[in-house]
Amino acid sequence: MSTDNAFKTVTMAKVYEGQGHWEKATEIYRYLLDQDPEREDVRDALDKLQSRVIPESEVLPDRVGALLVRWLDLTIRYGQLKGLEGCRSRFKALRRVSAYAQASLSGQDSGDSLKQDKTD
Repeated sequence: MSTDNAFKTVTMAKVYEGQGHWEKATEIYRYLLDQDPEREDVRDALDKLQSRVIPESEVLPDRVGALLVRWLDLTIRYGQLKGLEGCRSRFKALRRVSAYAQASLSGQDSGDSLKQDKTD
């Protein structure tokens, strides 16, 4: 028995199965059945595992659809965020112009009011 095959035990198959590594668990169960075809416990475990496992061809379209919906949602939110950032920069520019206009009307040095606004 090689080193790799030394780890092919029912216990290891159950560990893989519990972690969701169904292909690895199936591989071990099949190996064990090749070694001893009379093992009903291994045959039952393999049958049970194969009945639970949904083929990837059936799962993949659902995952792709969910990922596409998520991607579209994030793309829309990113666009909204960029729009808000643009509004924010325009608002800051208007505040500076407003501060400059108020300073001009009140006779203050306009440079002081602009310096004060940058610290806000």
